[in-house]
Amino acid sequence: KLLYLLDYREYEINGNTLTGYYYIFQKNGPLATGLTYSLNQMEGNEIYSTWIEKEPAYLIGKEVRSKMDLPEDIENNVNKLMEKYGGYDDYQIKISAYMTKPVKTIIRKKNAGEQVLNTPVFKAN
Repeated sequence: KLLYLLDYREYEINGNTLTGYYYIFQKNGPLATGLTYSLNQMEGNEIYSTWIEKEPAYLIGKEVRSKMDLPEDIENNVNKLMEKYGGYDDYQIKISAYMTKPVKTIIRKKNAGEQVLNTPVFKAN
């Protein structure tokens, strides 16, 4: 959900996402298509997957194969996101994602009886 919030912020500002992911609505909210593939590519190096309190989690791995230098404006956006949401628990982050305009629109449609699974959350340029 943090990744969604970061991409949504960038979308609001510039009409694009930082990650290039396309978001669809699933039963637990916005999902970045392609994220699972990316995580699998990093498994065992940059990250490793585990379970914490019956929930899947990704932790920092032992071998980061590349250094990531972000442009200053993007780094500032990431820092602002972490300042805002860094102290939130999972539930608060999920609620924050659900309070974005696109997700609220999808929830209204769902409550009106429309099928919303796999609906695009927003369309970046």
